[in-house]
Amino acid sequence: MSEITSTQTAGSCGPACEGESLIIEVIGKDHPEGHTFRIYDESDNEQQEWLENQVQVEDLDESMLTIWPWKGQTNRNVWLDIEAREGAPIRVPLFNGVASTPRQLERQWNRIWAIVPLAMINDP
Repeated sequence: MSEITSTQTAGSCGPACEGESLIIEVIGKDHPEGHTFRIYDESDNEQQEWLENQVQVEDLDESMLTIWPWKGQTNRNVWLDIEAREGAPIRVPLFNGVASTPRQLERQWNRIWAIVPLAMINDP
């Protein structure tokens, strides 16, 4: 098994009973504070704070899974807020039109790897 293999699930019930979720894998560990995923409707007009507040984080050997419940949800856009030293955070678009993503044993469909400045990986 790979070091990035998912062995736990939100609620520790196993992938079969996890239900529909949006999963984003962040490659690497010990990332600095100040980075937050933001979820918007597909027009990027309405932030979905009620959905953002349901996030669960799962630590793996070499990455982290960020998981939101997604049952019955429409497609949405995901942005990354990066805290600025002064003023408003820097907001970077990551994924457009995301939908429920089934948990993978290795390498989730939506992944980011913080390489200077950022690399996005989306391979459903």
